Formats: sequence, structure tokens, C-alpha cells
Amino acid sequence: MIPPLCRRSAVELAGAIKSGDTSSREVVQAHLDRIDAVNEGVNAVVRRLDDEALAAADTADEAVRAGEPTGPLHGVPVTLKENIDLAGHPTTLGAVALADANAVSDEPIVERLKAAGAVPLARTNLPDMAMRLHTDSGLHGPTRNPWDSEVTPGGSSGGESVCVATGMSPLGIGGDMCGSLRWPSQCCGVATLKPTLGAIPRAALPFAPYGIELMAVLGPLARTVADLRVAFEIMAGAHPVDPWSYPSVPASTTAPDGPARRVAVSTDPGGGGTHPSVVAGIERAASVLADAGWQVVEAEPPQLTEATQLWPEINYGNPTSIDAMTALLSPDAQLALQQWAIAAGVPPDGNTFVDALQRRSSIIGQWAGFFHTHGLWLTATATELPFEVGADLESIERVQRILHGHRVIMATNSLGLPSAVIPVGVSVGLPQSVQIVGPRFAEMACLHAAETIERTIGTLTPIEPTTQRRPL
Repeated sequence: MIPPLCRRSAVELAGAIKSGDTSSREVVQAHLDRIDAVNEGVNAVVRRLDDEALAAADTADEAVRAGEPTGPLHGVPVTLKENIDLAGHPTTLGAVALADANAVSDEPIVERLKAAGAVPLARTNLPDMAMRLHTDSGLHGPTRNPWDSEVTPGGSSGGESVCVATGMSPLGIGGDMCGSLRWPSQCCGVATLKPTLGAIPRAALPFAPYGIELMAVLGPLARTVADLRVAFEIMAGAHPVDPWSYPSVPASTTAPDGPARRVAVSTDPGGGGTHPSVVAGIERAASVLADAGWQVVEAEPPQLTEATQLWPEINYGNPTSIDAMTALLSPDAQLALQQWAIAAGVPPDGNTFVDALQRRSSIIGQWAGFFHTHGLWLTATATELPFEVGADLESIERVQRILHGHRVIMATNSLGLPSAVIPVGVSVGLPQSVQIVGPRFAEMACLHAAETIERTIGTLTPIEPTTQRRPL
């Protein structure tokens, strides 16, 4: 049975701690007990911080008793994907070679979360170097989906999504370069926000290929939109370690183009087919927005296929783009990366890479015009259901189908655009979700639409993990 404190949102927990209805120690201990109860079956948490977390909780409780100022997440536990620097602990990226790579300082967002009162509770699993759509690391092994252990929990933030979905954490922090926040959220039935490139600062990897610099972002995973909003407000803003970071998110993006609530809807973005369960979820969300007074039309951004193709052209077109990482990968991760590169069909040619960068600017401009007209875009996260474990290693043809299902994800990463993912139901035993995409720095607008949907449909998690197969 899920303990009551593990069912509550981060915002609710912060309020209860500040009011004295509960203590940070009680909250932290409840989540540690929940990890004891369920993590063995899902392998989402890979490094616990019990002593540090309980000590921080005691400090937070003393501050409340003393009447000291408190932050928006005062005393609330938070989990961190193991590619985010936490001082004194290894940033392993799931790789055996980095098992002892201790961070000497906190990632900027960790600094900000701690300043807001959050208590780091544990580290979570990811595939080697975060370079796979399924979470199975050479260092920590596989993470299992709590809805169905035979399908993927997603990657690369699969550990975080499972942790939040099962009540081991109210709030998690992960990253997204090719859906690594959004795909696990779809697989596990939680909410997430992929921010605009530069909205949330991140420390650069010293050997990162250019695609990571241009596409990878950090962001929150939670069970409620309110938690995503609070986490984003805490983490956003310029930081000297990130040259892409911006001073603030413009207030004008709190709603799409002022008071007019407008959204374009696509059930088969770019063509090529969408699973009926995914279509049904999109249609349900569109109906909720229409009933809430939104102007809903069928449309999709221009050159969607071309925007999708930018992803492999930028990441694989540069002959040396991922060479530095390959030696650190486990055999399965190497195979997944090799199959992905072949499936993408992009020859390692510097001309392809440069041409993609030039076309990217033009497509960004065309999409900006689309959003000016339509407000936001409601569509699929991935157009297919979570694949069975091992499917991304099967064959080039299978990987091509998986990547085609990620076409919206790849396009939005290529263009550096924000999007929110929100669960909208359950079908064939698995969560349904939708993705709400907006123009640059429209995070609050995306969250506003997501919250409108959430108010009607509700949340799907936390859940008890199951080892039973879903009904076909």
C-alpha cells in the first residue's frame, strides 16, 4: 500500500512541512521506506543518500521551528538522474568507466533546488551515457516499467520516471536530448516539462558532441503540473557555466499570445501512422481543451519531416560527433547506438552537418509563424506504445520504426522548443499521454494547457509496480 505522504505532490508536501502538519524528517523517511518497499522490483534508484537526506531534513525542520524564511520546496525530497552533478557523489552516466567520477560541485540546478529547500534523496538509473531509448546501464542494470515489466520504462530518464510513478519521489530531475524526459513520461504515466534550450542552465560535458550542446536540456518530472511549474521557476535563469542560458523567461509567455487560448491538433503528425491508443488520447485531450473554451483546429507545423531529419543530420553528420563516447558504452549500448546511426541513414559527412545547421534556422522561423497563428500544438509524445524490452536491439528495421514513432520528439529537440507531456488515461494496460509544444520560452503556456487537461482527467500515479503482463 502506498503511504499517504508518498501520494502527495511536492507542493502539498512543502505546504504541510511549513505549516507543521508534518515534518521534513517524516516526509523523507516515508520516501526512504517506499524505496525499501518497491525499488528492488523496478531498479529505479541506484544510489541512496539516506544519512545526508535525513540530516538535511532535520535542518529544515529546525528552520521551521525557528520561524526562519523557507523556500518553495522547503524540506521536500527530490531525486536526481545520475548524469547530474551532486557534489561528493559520482556522476556515473550509467557507465562502468565513470563509477568513481565524483563531482566536485553541484550542477547549477542542484544549487538552486537546495536553495529552495529541496532535499536530495537518491540518484536514479539511466542508460550508458544517456544514449538509449531504454534504461539499462552497464553499471546498474535494467530499470523495469511498473505498468508492465516486459516493456521499456523509456530512456534515458527511465529511472526518474519510474521513481516518480511509484511514489518513491514526488519530484525528479532528468534531461532530454531525444525525448529523454518525454518518452519515459509517456511510458510510465507521469508529467514532465522539456524547456527551451537555454531556459534552464546546465554544465557542459567536456567531451560532448555538438548535438548535445544544441539539443540537450534538463527538466523536471512530477505527478502534477503545479510541481513542474514550481520546479521550473526555481531552476530557470542564466548561469555563467552555460553560455546558452537566458536571464529569465518572458512573462508574456504565461499564455499563448495573450488571453486567446488557441491550439492546433495533429493525431498523425507528419503521417506514417499513429497507434489507435495514442490517437484516442490526443482526441480526449483536444476535447477537454475545447470544452474549456480553447479554440481548437486541426493543423501541424510546416516542414515537420524536415525538422525531424535535422536530428540525425546534426548528430551523425559530423564524423566525430559521438566517437568520444563510444568507448565508454557497454556492449548493448554500443549496439543500440550503432543500429540507431545506421537506421537514421545519414552518412558521416561534414557537409551534411553544416547544411543541417543552415536549414535549422529557416525551419525555426517557419515554426514561429505557425505558433503565432495557432498558439500551441497538441499532438503525440511518441506515436507508438512503449516497445518490448530488447526491441531496440533487434534489427535496423525495428529501430527505424521506433525512430519514426519519435518524429515529433526529434523535431522539437532539433529546434530547441519547449513542450509539456501530460498523462490522459490508460489503454491496453499502459498510460496514454499527449505532448503540448509551444514557441521558444512558452513553458508557462504549455503548462497552462497541460493543467487545463489535468483538472478534468486527473493524474494516473503513484501506482504499485506490477510484474503481470498487460492484457493484449
